[in-house]
Amino acid sequence: MLVRLMDGTGIDSFSSRAARPAAAAWPWLLACYAAGVLAAAQIGKFAALAPPMVRELGLGLPTMAVLIALIEAGGSLLGVRAGRAAQRVGLVRAMVGALLLLAVAGFGESHANGAGALVAWRLVEAMGYVGVIV
Repeated sequence: MLVRLMDGTGIDSFSSRAARPAAAAWPWLLACYAAGVLAAAQIGKFAALAPPMVRELGLGLPTMAVLIALIEAGGSLLGVRAGRAAQRVGLVRAMVGALLLLAVAGFGESHANGAGALVAWRLVEAMGYVGVIV
């Protein structure tokens, strides 16, 4: 079967040449999927860790609610700007930068000693989350 392109050239859709571009995209697609799963895990981690964090750091439940909601608030407020920035710097660079932000924020959160530090690191994590989603 010959598919005509707009410029008048054709591609044989049954040839192995037509299958190669789609096959080459699978590693990138799986990496993006894994990054999305990793970013989605960041949403619920504070909800799961709330009881020990309240107990060990002396945080109140309103503070925990703010920490849990910050990542979604960041996504709501920064989504359009993050999309424009990703177009400017390139999608691969944006994804790598966003994953680095998630990693650094996770490390920072694990070493935070109080509510102020947790809020600051959660904001950094929100920026990484938004970068992965766009």
